[in-house]
Amino acid sequence: MARPVVTILILAMMVLAVMPLSANAEDSGGVQASASTVSISPSSPDEGGSITIRLTMYNSNNFPANDVVYKFYWDGVASNKLMSADTIDIPAESTVDVEQVKSGLTFGEHKVWITYE
Repeated sequence: MARPVVTILILAMMVLAVMPLSANAEDSGGVQASASTVSISPSSPDEGGSITIRLTMYNSNNFPANDVVYKFYWDGVASNKLMSADTIDIPAESTVDVEQVKSGLTFGEHKVWITYE
């Protein structure tokens, strides 16, 4: 009687082992950030002025996240639109803020793109 139970358990484990895991686009190896952790100030910038873009990243691991690469882009993700790229170490279960200043703003709607890994 125990043999069918063991067989069913093994089959269930095999099925679960091949199921794809969902990935959260806001989490990279335990480092987390999202649109809600980005702030831009001032909220109403002037043409020719500048803005400060702040990204808050959280390391949910119980060990440091070393050499986290982050990049700020202006109006698209391409090498010619890269404003800055750098690395940072984030202590275990801590947050770190990184900032980028964009000056010489032009009239119109623009988008900021941020990547990290």
